[in-house]
Amino acid sequence: MVFLARTLLAASATLLAVLSISLATGVGPGLGPVTVSGAAHERSRLGADGRAPSPFLSGGNDPATAAHWSTCQPIRWTIDRTNIEASGVARQGEVGRWQRVVASFSDVTGYRLKYVATKPGRAAHEPGVLPTIDGVDIVITYESADDPGGYQRPSLADSRRVAESWLSWLEDGTGRKRATTGSVVMDYEDLAAATGIGGYDPEDRFALMAHEFGHAMGLGHDEDESTVMFDEWLAGKGGLTDADKATLRALAAQSCD
Repeated sequence: MVFLARTLLAASATLLAVLSISLATGVGPGLGPVTVSGAAHERSRLGADGRAPSPFLSGGNDPATAAHWSTCQPIRWTIDRTNIEASGVARQGEVGRWQRVVASFSDVTGYRLKYVATKPGRAAHEPGVLPTIDGVDIVITYESADDPGGYQRPSLADSRRVAESWLSWLEDGTGRKRATTGSVVMDYEDLAAATGIGGYDPEDRFALMAHEFGHAMGLGHDEDESTVMFDEWLAGKGGLTDADKATLRALAAQSCD
């Protein structure tokens, strides 16, 4: 199963999330055949339909059946640094922000999030294909709908959309969902424009990064506007709150599989 979360930049300089679900078949080691329940597409914007968001990206309110990473083994993550400067910030500072974001998740959960250094260009792909690198579990890239090379993502064509995140998992017949791969795609063109607007500076990205990495770790949206996982992002917002941490701990407390 693959869950996609998209983050949009609204005209009022806030970010709204648009969620889509795509279910697929497969067989997972130790999990048996993947349960197929069909396909669904959901768009969730603040106040659009009155429904409460799920705390987990895979849906529902029960951490026992939510997609989660195993605590038995390291979760390898990397950043393809291609196009970071094109997003309006220095490469070194941006990588440092990502490292601080990921460290905050590790500190809360005990997950062994291991950074894997990769050369720029490793995650290049055909348009519309998920960025992946062999031997890496979560890949972070900087892409654009207009990129002339291997970082073109047509779904970023909406000028308000500044990021997309995916989480894939294998599901067994009991409802357990083990996360297998995650992806975070930052729209370097729209981020560059947002960075040039009053009220947004490079450090304001910390909350956006934490929000997107939270999706890759299995978090959905939170109704509490003070949290990182609330579906609006505002300049000046910080990192994980106690509510965010509690949801993360609930996922990390599940079976090691």
